[in-house]
Amino acid sequence: MTTFIDINTTCAQIRQVDIPELQPLPAYPTELLPKLLPFGEGFDVTLPALTDEEDIDPGFSQPDAEEMCDRLIAAALKEEYVSSARAFECEGKYVLATLTSPFFQKSERDRARQLLEAQLRELAGDKVFVTFSTDIFRRIRPDMSDAERKALYDFAINNI
Repeated sequence: MTTFIDINTTCAQIRQVDIPELQPLPAYPTELLPKLLPFGEGFDVTLPALTDEEDIDPGFSQPDAEEMCDRLIAAALKEEYVSSARAFECEGKYVLATLTSPFFQKSERDRARQLLEAQLRELAGDKVFVTFSTDIFRRIRPDMSDAERKALYDFAINNI
């Protein structure tokens, strides 16, 4: 039995209310612990293998071409010598053109391009080509047609 005093009443109007006692949580049998706590010490977790395409999470998808271009540009801009970057996709392959700070030796420039290309291939696989050509950089526009993309892609690949 617990006694409460209501603020809106006078001291003479004290009422008593029964409050049920809280019951302790039930104890789980120890044989259920591996099912309840699969990541505890001594327990191995085995994930099922994905075998069918319908097993793949429908919320997970590969990035589209525009999103991949944005990722490549963001990764390139992390390099201190890259001041600006543009990218486009043609037939599943990507061309990234950058404006950079000046390189004084060709070997330094080539090494920087190879390192940048290697980093970007971690994102897009072997489908990315990097160029420091200002001509290609200037020609990349967001509203290019497929024919323009193909012509610029061929030009870029032949001049890398």
